[in-house]
Amino acid sequence: MSQHRFIVAEQLRQLNKLTENIILEPAGRNTAPAIALAALAAKRHSPENDPLMLVLAADHVIADEDAFRAAVRNAMPYAEAGKLVTFGIGAGSTRNRLWLYSSR
Repeated sequence: MSQHRFIVAEQLRQLNKLTENIILEPAGRNTAPAIALAALAAKRHSPENDPLMLVLAADHVIADEDAFRAAVRNAMPYAEAGKLVTFGIGAGSTRNRLWLYSSR
């Protein structure tokens, strides 16, 4: 896990993004604790706001990046209104269509 820190830091530097926001996990503890820690760090960074998070599984391939970006942009108003938004890709879909679900 921590061996990737230099790769991630370099990629963020190339994108002109902040590298001090990297949270390292010394050992794999599954997804939920990592997401919880990231949520706490986001809240600590911006305590006056309710920060939005986009959580992505590292083992998924996004074939149509433009469609994915558009879906995320379209979801923002729902998330900003306090809705929980999830994305999914239809099983067996040859077109790799993205769907959106919002609830609360």
